[in-house]
Amino acid sequence: MLVYQLFARSEHFVLSAINFCANKPYNQFMEPIANYKTMIANEFTRRREKNEKYSMRAFSKQLGVSVSTLSEVLNGKRALSRASALKVCDFICNCQEDRQAFLNSFFNIPATTSSPMNVLDVDQFFLISEWYHLAILNLAKLKSNSKKSSWIAKRLGITEREADGALERLLRLGLIKIEGSYLVRTSLPISVQTKTPSSAIKKYHSPNLELAKQALDDVPMELRDISSVTMPIDLKNIDKARELIKKFRVELSEILEAGDPTEIYTLSVQLFPISEVRSK
Repeated sequence: MLVYQLFARSEHFVLSAINFCANKPYNQFMEPIANYKTMIANEFTRRREKNEKYSMRAFSKQLGVSVSTLSEVLNGKRALSRASALKVCDFICNCQEDRQAFLNSFFNIPATTSSPMNVLDVDQFFLISEWYHLAILNLAKLKSNSKKSSWIAKRLGITEREADGALERLLRLGLIKIEGSYLVRTSLPISVQTKTPSSAIKKYHSPNLELAKQALDDVPMELRDISSVTMPIDLKNIDKARELIKKFRVELSEILEAGDPTEIYTLSVQLFPISEVRSK
C-alpha cells in the first residue's frame, strides 16, 4: 500500500517512512534542497516587497541577464548558461551555504552525495525527534515569526513548556538563533542516515502518523490531501519506487515553498506491505 498525506500542522518538511536497505546507508529523514530557480524568484519577491515599483527588468539588469532570458528561466522554458549562473549566484547568495545550495541545484548535484546538508547522527536526532522541533525550525523560516514560546505553542498546538524545551535544545545544537524578537534558522536542511532501523526515527514517524489521523477529522478537505492506493507489486521494483518517491518529495517541496510561505505543512509518504511478505 502506498499512502500520501499532506496536511497542515505549521510545519513543512519531507520524510521517508521506509526502514529497509541492509547494505548501504539510507537517508531516513531528509528536508528539501533549495532549487536555484526558486532562490531567484524568492529574491525578486523580497526586493519587490521592499519597493513595489521594483520591476523584473530592473532585477534582470542587476543580475546581468536579459529580462526575456530571466522570464524563460523562471518559467522553466530554458536554463541559465554556466556564466550567467555564476553571476546570478554571486548577486543573490549572501553566504557560503546559499551559494553552495544554488550551485548544487544548477549543476544537478544529487542530494544524496554532495548537496549541502546538516547530517545528524542518530543520537543527535533523538534529542529533537519529537515532531515539533522540526516544525519550529521551519517556523523560523517564516517572515512573521516570534521567539515567544506562547506564539510557537499557539501555532503548533503544543504546550508552552514543550515549546520552551524544544527551543532550548535547538539553540544548544546551533540549529537556530535569536535575533531581537525573531527566530532565525542557522541550520542547513537536516538529514539523518542510518544502516539499521532506529528508535529515534520511529519516535519521529509515529506521532506524524497520528497527526495525519487528526488532520483527517480536523482540517478541511480543501487544505489537505490524504489519499492511498493498493496494488500488487514485484519486490524487484521497490528500489525504483523509493527513488520516485524521493524525487516526488523534492519536486513538491520546491513548488510549495515558492512565493511567500505563511503556514507549515507535513508531507508524509508510506509504502508498506499489507500481505505477508515472501522472500525475494
